[in-house]
Amino acid sequence: MARTEFPTKTTHAQTRAHNAGLVVRAVYDLGPISRAEIARLTGLTRTSVGELVGELEQERLAREIGRGPSTCGKQPTLVSLVDDARHVVTRRSHRKGSIRGGEGTGTSPSQRSSRWS
Repeated sequence: MARTEFPTKTTHAQTRAHNAGLVVRAVYDLGPISRAEIARLTGLTRTSVGELVGELEQERLAREIGRGPSTCGKQPTLVSLVDDARHVVTRRSHRKGSIRGGEGTGTSPSQRSSRWS
């Protein structure tokens, strides 16, 4: 009988990438949206959401666009994706056991800048 292979534990980097995907998806689908609302919808802590949104802002993929309505207390700051800051990330298997990929912001292959080779 063949032995079943189970995946290894998730690394910190994999978890962070997954969480970043949750934040991007929430902002993309529901934006403009507050950090607190992202935290409520994704189940992530407010601290994690704040750090991830901060990284998106540093990479100029997201930006604060103003204040939203408040039911009580301080008005939330709304976050939205930057319209002209689209990135495409691809991964493909080059050879068995190796992965190659690239990232770009252009619309044609000649406009894309490769980060990985």
